[in-house]
Amino acid sequence: MLKVDVISSMSLTSGIGPVQTIKRIINSKDFFNERGYDLGVFTADKLNATLEQSFKSKNTVLLRLAKKAAKYFSRHTKFYAKNRINNLNNGSKRILDYYDTLDRTPDIIVFHGWQDCYEYLMNHRKDGVKICLFIHSDGSPDGNKMILSYYPKLKGTDVEKEMDRQLEYTLQNVDAMACITKIEEKNLLSQYPFLQGKTVPVINGISDLTENQLKETNRIRSECAQKKYRFISVGSMNGRKGHLEVIEALHQTRPKLLKDIQVLFVGDGQEKSRLMSLVEKYGLTDCVKFVGAVPNNDVYKYQAQSNISILISKLEGLPLALLEGLRSGTALISTNVSGIPEVVHNGENGILINYSQKELNEVFNNLDKYDWDSMGKVSRKMFEDYYNFPRMREDYIRMLQKAFG
Repeated sequence: MLKVDVISSMSLTSGIGPVQTIKRIINSKDFFNERGYDLGVFTADKLNATLEQSFKSKNTVLLRLAKKAAKYFSRHTKFYAKNRINNLNNGSKRILDYYDTLDRTPDIIVFHGWQDCYEYLMNHRKDGVKICLFIHSDGSPDGNKMILSYYPKLKGTDVEKEMDRQLEYTLQNVDAMACITKIEEKNLLSQYPFLQGKTVPVINGISDLTENQLKETNRIRSECAQKKYRFISVGSMNGRKGHLEVIEALHQTRPKLLKDIQVLFVGDGQEKSRLMSLVEKYGLTDCVKFVGAVPNNDVYKYQAQSNISILISKLEGLPLALLEGLRSGTALISTNVSGIPEVVHNGENGILINYSQKELNEVFNNLDKYDWDSMGKVSRKMFEDYYNFPRMREDYIRMLQKAFG
């Protein structure tokens, strides 16, 4: 049996896509065992528990304010942005230092972030260990643009150049490169020809709802049909997920249609207070509800209240929020960026637009021209046929086979 260790400096308490994939892998240990792979998963949670213990005596309100201030300054000042990147690198170092103390002898290591992989290659590498890497992006030529979207002040700086160098070095030294979208594989091979023969499609997929959850979804949906157009937008309110654009589109929607619209914003972030103020300013409080942060396992309850999932992103890999929309049988409205066109088939299971306020406004003002319920049924079939986790697990096996030759 081959030993496979999954290493990540992220915490399993995070709601982001890569973490949800790791958690599904943990829950599938028996599946991998039956196919000859003994999986171990090592994340930052044990380290974080130690760190959190040291903060127990501190004022939690002040701590939250400090974190909020840190996020603001890291986005708006070069100094704090550099500091944040250093913290990410230190997180990689901490998890690999901890991993070394366990004296593991794996055959394969899987990384879900290139910074962790780079730290391993530079300071912890062991002979004979094969390496698989996910970078959870669209693999575009601007390789670190996902990170830089959070720290725009670093664009064009020496920090960006160094990250690009580290990313290329990392890719040169992996044995298998997992691609979560078809466009990621295409972009990576175009930019890094040396990856030819190493890329493996491991297209994002999520677990289905349980039988009871599906029944609950149907019950909730039948009870929440008062408004004809029931939108849900799931994602962090960080300026990248299109919350502002949705509010602006509502502001421009014909009153006759607006009275039939409900929007649930599920998520939290530094832009929330600004968005709430804008909703009040535009007089949209009757149709827009800010749900706040919701445990990942409970998101389906809000999907069940909706018949349209909307995500107006500037930048993505393959967002799990849209896969959750497929699973819940909602129609989708999203942007023609990254891997999104692979799951939003225009006119079939939703509407695909360019990242354009004008185009979004046109969709909102023509909501009555689309059969949203029929598109939702197509979404559910797409999930059942392809975007489910059992299919992704098989891809994962192919990735491990590719790495081990």
